[in-house]
Amino acid sequence: MAELLISDLPEELFARLEKQARAEHRSVSEIAVHLLTEILLPGNQREQHKQTMASILKRTSEKQTTNGSCLEMLREDRGR
Repeated sequence: MAELLISDLPEELFARLEKQARAEHRSVSEIAVHLLTEILLPGNQREQHKQTMASILKRTSEKQTTNGSCLEMLREDRGR
């Protein structure tokens, strides 16, 4: 995926992004991508993007709740 660096972002705007990110338990980057997606993508692509992001978030949260050592998780991942 591409990366985006925004120069000269007003402090107030960044503070609003941070506030929304905390409220939704997301990172500032995730909120920024979400907002850009809502504005720029047509409806069908937006829905596809939402499904992809939901899938990624689900997998991420599942891995975080896994009990076990890092070594066990690494072995499990290599077995795929």
